[in-house]
Amino acid sequence: WYAFDLPQAATLNLSSTYTHANGNVNFQLFGNCGDATPLTSNTNSVNNATLSYVNSGAARRVYLRVYLATDTRNEYTRSATINVPPPVNNECALATAVSEGSYNFNTAFATNSAVTIPSSCNAGGGTAINKDIWFLFVAAQTGTATVSTCGTAGFDTNVVVYGSTCPTASTPVLACSDNAADCTGGTSSASWEVVEGGEYRVRLGSPGAGSGAGTISFSVEPAVTP
Repeated sequence: WYAFDLPQAATLNLSSTYTHANGNVNFQLFGNCGDATPLTSNTNSVNNATLSYVNSGAARRVYLRVYLATDTRNEYTRSATINVPPPVNNECALATAVSEGSYNFNTAFATNSAVTIPSSCNAGGGTAINKDIWFLFVAAQTGTATVSTCGTAGFDTNVVVYGSTCPTASTPVLACSDNAADCTGGTSSASWEVVEGGEYRVRLGSPGAGSGAGTISFSVEPAVTP
């Protein structure tokens, strides 16, 4: 028996190569020890066997049974890979639409967007943001908006705010924050002026190799009417 921990949406790919023909090595994949019915199986291959399983639900542990269907013994070499797709908001064009409130995130399997940040946003970690994800914030009122991971992320974060369109290297930055003064663990807080109905693209990642889970919040302090 073997156990594999699968994140949500992960694909488990298994393969085996038999050393000789003294028996058919079979695969059965179960969701729990003691289950009567496997999630999937391969009991037909008499030489090399493969098996794939997509975890369409929440993160879980699965159990692989390897056994002989016939004869008494065999030797085999088994390999396994777990492939996890990036978050749905991995790229600017697929930014998650948000309003005021708090949102859970996880950047563990995000990839790096190509656009660098200006030197004015470099707090010592360089002008790249690693494992970044994107949000599209729509302001419900005019005032001063704040985006924050202050004390709510388990790694060193960096946030950068742009206008309504996906940025290029020359796109102006409306606000940015790497290590906010009053935030622990290198987390961030940035503020900028918004207008009601305005759209703003917010980029969240890390100046280093960090990634993981956390909460990002968006708020607006209404403008004071004279």
